[in-house]
Amino acid sequence: MDKLTFLDIPLFQDLDRVHKATLLPEFTQRSFHRGEILFEEGEFGDCLYIIMQGSVRIFLQEDGKERTLALLKEKEYFGEMALLTGDPRSASAKAEEDVVVLHLSKEQFDRLLLTHNALAVQFAGILARRLAAVNRQQEQTPSLPSSPAHQEAAATRKESQLPRKSTVLLETQKQGTPSAFSMLKLMLWLGTLLVGTALYGGLLYFHIPYHVSVIATVLCTGFLLVALRLTSLIMMAVTMSVVTVCLGITSPNEVLSTFSEPPIITALALALIAQIVFQTGILQRIVLILASKLPEPAFLYIALVRFAAVLAALIVPSSRLRSEAFGLLLAKERSDSLAASYTFLFMTSSAICLFTLALIPETQQHDPSFAIWLRAALPLALAFALVQGLAFLVRKRTVQEQPAFNRQLIQNQLDVIGPWTSRETIALSLMVLMTAGFFAAPYLNISIFWIVMAACIALFALIGSTPEAARELRYSSFIVFGLFVSMAGTMRKTGWGEAIIASFMSNASPFWYVIGLFISIYVFRQFVPAMLAVLLGMVSFGSLALAAGVHPVVVALTAVMASSHISSSIASLWEQRGRDIWRNGAIACVALIITLPVWQMMQLVPQEKRVAPVLSSASIQQIHAVFPAYLPADKTAAQSFQRGIELALQVTKRTKANETPSLQPLYIESGKHIPTSEQPFSFAIAASMPDSFPGTLPVVATDHRVQSQTEVISLSIQPEAYARSTLAFLQRNGHKNIAIYYEESAAGRQFASTLEKMAEQNGMIVTDRMVSTASHSLLGQTLHKWTLLQTDIGIVFDSTGESAARFVSEAQSARSTLPLVVASDSFPNRGATLPHSAATVYVMPDYDPFAQRTPTRAFVEQYQKAYGVLPDRFAAIGYDACMLMAHAVSEAKSSDPTRIRNVLRQIERWEGAVRTYSFATTSDADSLTVKAWLQPDGGYRHVQERGNE
Repeated sequence: MDKLTFLDIPLFQDLDRVHKATLLPEFTQRSFHRGEILFEEGEFGDCLYIIMQGSVRIFLQEDGKERTLALLKEKEYFGEMALLTGDPRSASAKAEEDVVVLHLSKEQFDRLLLTHNALAVQFAGILARRLAAVNRQQEQTPSLPSSPAHQEAAATRKESQLPRKSTVLLETQKQGTPSAFSMLKLMLWLGTLLVGTALYGGLLYFHIPYHVSVIATVLCTGFLLVALRLTSLIMMAVTMSVVTVCLGITSPNEVLSTFSEPPIITALALALIAQIVFQTGILQRIVLILASKLPEPAFLYIALVRFAAVLAALIVPSSRLRSEAFGLLLAKERSDSLAASYTFLFMTSSAICLFTLALIPETQQHDPSFAIWLRAALPLALAFALVQGLAFLVRKRTVQEQPAFNRQLIQNQLDVIGPWTSRETIALSLMVLMTAGFFAAPYLNISIFWIVMAACIALFALIGSTPEAARELRYSSFIVFGLFVSMAGTMRKTGWGEAIIASFMSNASPFWYVIGLFISIYVFRQFVPAMLAVLLGMVSFGSLALAAGVHPVVVALTAVMASSHISSSIASLWEQRGRDIWRNGAIACVALIITLPVWQMMQLVPQEKRVAPVLSSASIQQIHAVFPAYLPADKTAAQSFQRGIELALQVTKRTKANETPSLQPLYIESGKHIPTSEQPFSFAIAASMPDSFPGTLPVVATDHRVQSQTEVISLSIQPEAYARSTLAFLQRNGHKNIAIYYEESAAGRQFASTLEKMAEQNGMIVTDRMVSTASHSLLGQTLHKWTLLQTDIGIVFDSTGESAARFVSEAQSARSTLPLVVASDSFPNRGATLPHSAATVYVMPDYDPFAQRTPTRAFVEQYQKAYGVLPDRFAAIGYDACMLMAHAVSEAKSSDPTRIRNVLRQIERWEGAVRTYSFATTSDADSLTVKAWLQPDGGYRHVQERGNE
């Protein structure tokens, strides 16, 4: 009889083949001679026994005599109630003859239940059924229990009436130990809170800003609580978020918005994919087949197993499940190390990779592709393998040190898993296709998010998912994921980590920022879980490395490598295993140092020294800010817009070097996708609406139709401002009956509704209100209708100028004498001549190149000198947008988007070439200066009038 026998017993009949294969190696074989006691009554149960050979007698001691309860033979088992409940043994067990049993310890069993939620659920059902069976048997034959389980349950109920020395001793310990432990725990809690309070008071005493003080205190207190095992990671994450919301540091929307972002959804979908694929048994089968073919030499053996672990990351994107699969082959600690050593190689190999990427500000991510990540990770993986190999040779490992495994056991596990199934074929095929999709995504312009979602849907459709798959997921990790990412955003706003470290490392090179990131996370990881360690490292050294020009993928790779293949245990630092932890860290650090010059040659890490993000006013010129500039759709307008930006850059360069930063535009044509940039973006200037803005950049829009997920600083006149200025013009000229013609858009409807309401409040009559149309006949009928309705003047609102041009042209063709007011910032469109008309046409643009304002005159003179032509509105508004952002970057003394946004929020009024901008209210044109161009004879006559301020 062999170990496969245990599969036939009822205790494990509900387990699937994968869990049975997982359980098989946990059993150890033990032998007892005839008359040996396996366990005694009253001992606390710590194992399950399955008889492979011989027989075992279960008995009770009563008045010095043994009363036999049962005689168990091959394939029978006993001790399962003690295994499930941990209660004392209710009877004794003795070998009636030489006995061979399979032994499963409670420690191994509990670890399996913690690792596999599905096993815990199934064994809970087993326990319920066994207890129900015991109760039924007791009702039927109360005088003589018919099974060992019944005897165990009955004797347990009698335990209080049968005092034993061991039981009394244990109860004494139970009464004393928790009290002392609770007191120690309470003292640690109070001490930690006192440390946090002292830290908060000290920071305020030294005039540290309130937000920085709160963040530093909350983070330090949470770190200590988790490191001292006084609270769980999820409780700490929830508490930190609640405290920062209650104290006004952040808002609930900012905390919860992270959970709808692609990184966490992608990580959750990958975890579900990994669980479904793992349940098919394909990875376990591959691991076991590999093990049966592995060679004997230790060095080659370990190398091949590590290579298999790398490939396994493409099949099951979960380091936890991969370690479980390799646990079929190796010891638990060994399998964890092997499965996690090269976690950093693929950006989808583990949730920690996506978590680290999510901590990088979206403005600096540039949506790194799978291929870019792999390209940067390969040199690090090769250096890591080289250093590991050298360390292996230095330690002179022998074949005897090779982790032992039983080939017969491996064959038994393969027999348990059974023949290859169609579900395994589908799972393997889908994972291969998903990996291919990752490589092809940049060429197909598809986000990894959609590839993962497609693979997840395909797995559900073709394989399906059992309830166990959902139960196996550790949702608490994803809650921590989302809360920590939102916390990182809050920390970046305060700039607490950068301000502290930059003061000590202001002249350090990017090389040392990367090394500092690795060491900080590696040290933190010895005391707290990986996510908290990565969070602390990323918001400090990680932010500095990004600001110094290090590529985001390099930062993420360093953080993931520092947090992988390490077990967090304070006790392990002082044990034999602690030396292995520090040795592994040294190996990884040496590999990183070897790789950094390669990354510098690949231009992923700058070679020259960069100034830290926090700079003095004397070194502003060293700030280098890269920004995308989205050009208008019209080519002529795009050329003017680009010229305006270039002129602004020339003006800033002619300013004193220590007063202006270096700005680098990245021009993007309308409808085109943003190209890859080695430098992170600091802000965006938009004259057209792109598909999406990169991350949460502050956006300066020159068209009121541009929208973003974050704040937009609009330099175009808002419809309400045009309506107020138009009303002022009508009142000064005594018009009473008006008609409104407006573009078909939200802005057009807003203008018409606002003007109509204000006109009626001031005693005017709106004779007609019509949306724009392309029909010439309908335009002619509209003009005729307005004349019949005794309309004094027609109001035309058009942000693009196209509809207004058609209307004025139709008025010319119809020889209409009705005066018109055109409220548009693009009419006459791009310097085109105003159509001849028999009527007077009043044009109210926001830009007048002949205005006598000092900023306008200076801009016009510089533009004519540079390009030899009169600047149009697109050139002027592009110039204003670039000059405004240069001012914001100079005031922020940083290229960080958050700091630039904070400066923009503080600007109330700003003088531009177009006009005076006001940012104090939702409308930035409350101080609009109205310019009217009269054209009685086809020529231009300039008249300037003051509008409603």
